[in-house]
Amino acid sequence: MSTQAELEHWQDYLETALPSTGGSPVTVRIYRETSSTQDIAKTFAPGPALVVADQQTAGRGRLGRSWLSTPGASVLMSVCWPADHIGTTHDRVSMSAGVAVARAVEQLAPDVTVRLKWPNDVLVDERKLAGILIEGTKSTFIIGIGLNVSPDACKDPNVKQNSTSLSQLRRSVDRLQVIETLYTELNCVLSKSNPSRLQMDWRARAALGQTQTFEQAGQRVTGEVIDLDPDHGLIVRRDSGELITLPAATTSVVK
Repeated sequence: MSTQAELEHWQDYLETALPSTGGSPVTVRIYRETSSTQDIAKTFAPGPALVVADQQTAGRGRLGRSWLSTPGASVLMSVCWPADHIGTTHDRVSMSAGVAVARAVEQLAPDVTVRLKWPNDVLVDERKLAGILIEGTKSTFIIGIGLNVSPDACKDPNVKQNSTSLSQLRRSVDRLQVIETLYTELNCVLSKSNPSRLQMDWRARAALGQTQTFEQAGQRVTGEVIDLDPDHGLIVRRDSGELITLPAATTSVVK
């Protein structure tokens, strides 16, 4: 766990180092312990703002799942972003955030292959390195990122066996560098990226052509992953040949 002096240094550094959004400086808040960075980030709507915690006592993932992490072993951050900079759909933001986190990891570990498992996992060697949570309204999006830095980052034994970390990839990086790289890539993707190029970047890292099972609206759907509609969700072909679209906000991957 970081000391209070270290965290104060983080805040001072990030307030001057991070790029502005639409000419507005980003508000930065660093906490040694908090319930959830997502909840705090919402108070800065419409943003832009960055909230980081050394430890969360009530962290959460998608669809109400808990996010259990060891203090000081992860990057736990949430970004409050005004929706008028990035469009208005949950699925477009989800795709953008996934590409941004993948690009950041590729900067930190240039020789690894990063994959995106729709809708919210960032993988290396088929193991989960980071997860993304998108919340918010039409005026503001709250983008939560949890990225494993040390092997003991994950406390959930069911998740840990299929996870990895930057240190396991033989990357000795401090969390301040990781935070700065993640935010800078998010800012770049959300502010400037060409939509067509962004979709190509997602496709290059996605499991297209694989058959997967999903749960959506209480029903299970199995089919081949065909593509991603940036505004409506994942496009899947069922065995019958029917094409369906699964929205990221209400769909989870079963296997």
